[in-house]
Amino acid sequence: MERYVETTLAPIEVDVKWIDCAANIEACKALRGRNEFWLRILAQNPPALNAGTELLGLTQRGDKPDEIPCINIFYPMVEHFAEKMHTEEVLGAAVAHEIGHMYLGNNREAHSLNGIMSGVWLEREFEEMNLGTLHFTREQGARIRTALSAAITGDRERTRNSEGAGQLRVARSLERAGPLFEQLAPPFVLAVRRVRILNQSTP
Repeated sequence: MERYVETTLAPIEVDVKWIDCAANIEACKALRGRNEFWLRILAQNPPALNAGTELLGLTQRGDKPDEIPCINIFYPMVEHFAEKMHTEEVLGAAVAHEIGHMYLGNNREAHSLNGIMSGVWLEREFEEMNLGTLHFTREQGARIRTALSAAITGDRERTRNSEGAGQLRVARSLERAGPLFEQLAPPFVLAVRRVRILNQSTP
């Protein structure tokens, strides 16, 4: 997963640093710095959606005082849609999409018609994922770098494109036949990463 995310962010000149909280709990207890947030890989199923889509990931951007910046990925759905490729690819692409939400804004501000920030992934997105061509656009990369720099200087107006959460949905038509998961699963966390995002020019 980590390598896929790093490879996806590299063309837009953005680096990512990881701390595995299971391996280094003390580092994860330290105060969170700017451009740092949590990645949680959840074993629970996502809430049900309408309009023929399933929720793969959800980002809480920390716009509210009591909200912690956090990316949530629903691992059962990752496994479900990883039928024709490696699970790490689907997981990495989902994480990269949600990182995009951290800096591009909510669904309306961040989603595009195609590419990694497409709001609903269809067969085309999964084919591009498999080929390694599911990318951010140049314009999205520029916006992300601007938001990163603004966060470092504390410019909240430039950092916050818009308030609210971002979501990644997958077309339900990609599902295999039959019910795969229970509607309600006990929520617990499979893995936690502390993530730091930075421009490649940042030391």
